[in-house]
Amino acid sequence: ILASRDAEIKNLRGELDSKEEKIEELEETIDAKTTGYQRQTDKLQQEHVEEVEKITSDHHVALEKAVSDVKAVYETQMQKVTTELAEIQECDVASKKQLTLLKTESSLLRSKHEELLQ
Repeated sequence: ILASRDAEIKNLRGELDSKEEKIEELEETIDAKTTGYQRQTDKLQQEHVEEVEKITSDHHVALEKAVSDVKAVYETQMQKVTTELAEIQECDVASKKQLTLLKTESSLLRSKHEELLQ
């Protein structure tokens, strides 16, 4: 009976050792897969962050270029307006001088006309 029990205990011990070994192997496999999945997740997360940063950067660059283009157009138009305004002011000054000259001539002619009528 003792030998039979010893054999049964030995057999159970073998099964237990075998199952513990399988459990240990499964835990190692699970740990390896978990580590692999974590690395993949970290990599995907980093790629996502880099893509968002790139899109943000590209958008910022495009926005800066658009603002720069608008400023260039604005400055060109302002130069044209400033030039036209200066030309108008020059014409205005010339017109005022011509008007003054015409008034003076008209006054002289009126005076001569009055002299001739007397």
